[in-house]
Amino acid sequence: MHERREEAFRVLEGELSLDVDDRTFTLGAGEYAVVPRGAAHRPYNGPVEVRFRFITSPALDGFFAEMAELNAATGGRPPTQALRELGARWDCVFTALPDGGTATRMVNEER
Repeated sequence: MHERREEAFRVLEGELSLDVDDRTFTLGAGEYAVVPRGAAHRPYNGPVEVRFRFITSPALDGFFAEMAELNAATGGRPPTQALRELGARWDCVFTALPDGGTATRMVNEER
């Protein structure tokens, strides 16, 4: 969730599922969705691979660079507190993190 950012997702190929607050949308090629400020959201793909364009305003480039570094340093299992600290720096509130120091899997598994 972001208090000061909107996000848009445009599907280029495949299907993208997008949970926004208490609703789930499935977008196909050529479709798009805009997530307003303050809405809890989670994009993901199901059994169909997806390519999509992601736009955020203002930009989150630094967030993704820091997330990549954190994932590399922790084998893709960053501690909950590290994610909260990262989020606080970049207006990103993670809404479903485990309590305590439990690590969370943040990268895709090899298939």
